[in-house]
Amino acid sequence: MGGSISNSSGFFNRRRRENAGGLQNKLASLRVPINAGGTFMKRFCLKTLGFVGWLACLAVGLTPAHAAPAETNAALSVPYAQRADVQEFIRQMAATNGFGVAELTQVFARVRCNPAVLEGMKTPGSARPWFQYRTNFLNERRIAGGAAFVKTNALALAEAEKRYGVPPVIIAAILGIESDYARFPLRFKAIESLATLGFDYPPRAPYFRGELAHFLVLAREQKWDPLTVPSSRDGGLGMAQFMPRSYRRIAIDFDGDGQRNLLTNPADAIGSIANYLSLDGWRRGDGWLAVPARVEGTHYLAEVRRAFPAPRVGAHWRTAVDWRLYGVMPVVTVPAEQGMLLVELAGATSPEIWLVFRNFSVITGYNHNPMYALAASQLAQEISRRADPPRPPGSGQ
Repeated sequence: MGGSISNSSGFFNRRRRENAGGLQNKLASLRVPINAGGTFMKRFCLKTLGFVGWLACLAVGLTPAHAAPAETNAALSVPYAQRADVQEFIRQMAATNGFGVAELTQVFARVRCNPAVLEGMKTPGSARPWFQYRTNFLNERRIAGGAAFVKTNALALAEAEKRYGVPPVIIAAILGIESDYARFPLRFKAIESLATLGFDYPPRAPYFRGELAHFLVLAREQKWDPLTVPSSRDGGLGMAQFMPRSYRRIAIDFDGDGQRNLLTNPADAIGSIANYLSLDGWRRGDGWLAVPARVEGTHYLAEVRRAFPAPRVGAHWRTAVDWRLYGVMPVVTVPAEQGMLLVELAGATSPEIWLVFRNFSVITGYNHNPMYALAASQLAQEISRRADPPRPPGSGQ
C-alpha cells in the first residue's frame, strides 16, 4: 500500500478524545475550518498592498486562496510550519478541534509543498476522451484481477450484497478502478498531498484544506502517525480511495475487528463501498446501468445530461417511449417503466450515445464523471462473465 502506518511518533495521542455515541454523534461534532487561510490573506493584502489593494483583489473576484497564486509564492520551498497561512490554519484547528498548536506546528515542520502533486493536477485522467479513458480500466489486468478478487472475497462480498443490495461485481469494479485491487502503489503521503493542494493549488484550495482538516482529525481518531499515511496524488486513502471526509462519515468496520481499516483490509473496503452506494440511493435488485442507443436528427442534443450525480426525481428522467420523441432509441429492449438519462461520450470515430439508469447515477456520486460510471459498469459486466462464465449446453454442471 505504499508505506507503513504507525503511531511511533506519538503525535495526537496526548490529546486524543474518545468519540462515543456512534457515527451520528461523530458527524454532529465535525467542526473543521474549511476556508482556513482567509483571515491571513486579508491581513496580508491589507499590510502589503494597502486597503486599495485589498479592494482590488475583491473587485476582480479573487478569493483569499487566489490572491497569492502558487506560481508566485516564494514560500513554496520552506516547511509549511513557517508559512503564515499554515500557522493561521493551525490556530483554527486548535480552536475548533482541540489540537495543540505546538503539536501541529511540529507536524507541519516536516511537510513541504510537493511539486509533483501540482504537476499531476495539470493533466487529470478525466481530461482524455472516453475511447482513451476506458482502455485504462477495460483491460485484461483489471478483468482478471476482478474475477480473482470476487473469488477470494466471496463471503464478504455476499454479506455486503445481503446488507446493502450492491452486487459483488460492482464493488469489485470500483476497487479495480480505484486501486487495481490494492496493487496500485500509493507513492504520496496524504498530509503532503492535501497540504500542497490546500495551500498551493488555488483552483480548489478551500476543498483540499477542508480535507486536510478532516485528515488530521481522522489520524487522531485512528491513532495514525499523520506523517506516514500513504495516499494517491490527491489524498485518496486506501483500497477504496476515500477522501478523509468520506472516510470519517461513511467507512465502516465490516469484519468486526474494531477498526475501520480501508488501508489494508479488503473486507472493510468492500463494506464501506457498499455503504457509500447505499447511502447515495442504490436500488437493490435493479441490474440496469447503461444501454447504448441510436439517434435520429439533432433534437436530442439539448437533452444530453452533463452534470452528475443527477437529482433522483424530475423531468430529465424519461422512459424509452418518451425518448423516442427526441429521436433516441435504445438498441435493446428496456423495462418500459424505467426512467433514463441521456449521455453522449467521445468514441474513436463518432459519438457514443448511452441511456443510463438510476444506479448509474448513484455510481457518479462516488466519482462525478460519467466516464467513470460507464467504465465501472462495463468492467463489472466483464468481471461477471469471467467469474461466472456461461456453461456449454449439456455440460451437466
